[in-house]
Amino acid sequence: MTWPEVLTAGRLADLVLGVMALEALLLIGFLKRPAGDVLIAIAPGAALVLALRFALDGAPVWAVAACIAIAGPLHAWDMRRRGLM
Repeated sequence: MTWPEVLTAGRLADLVLGVMALEALLLIGFLKRPAGDVLIAIAPGAALVLALRFALDGAPVWAVAACIAIAGPLHAWDMRRRGLM
């Protein structure tokens, strides 16, 4: 598979999501971070990467929009939880 195929097929987004999942597992498993805190912190970025994957794969516009729309409230929830908002 060539690089243009990787990019247009959404494979790069899959790789990023996989790295994010591995990061979450490492934070929870080895550094003993609370699972809820880790998932709330990673969720907004994962939603945006999922939107990218949908867009690259030619998914319906509503699917891309839904992922982008949920990323904002998730980010606000994380910021509020951290006391930054």
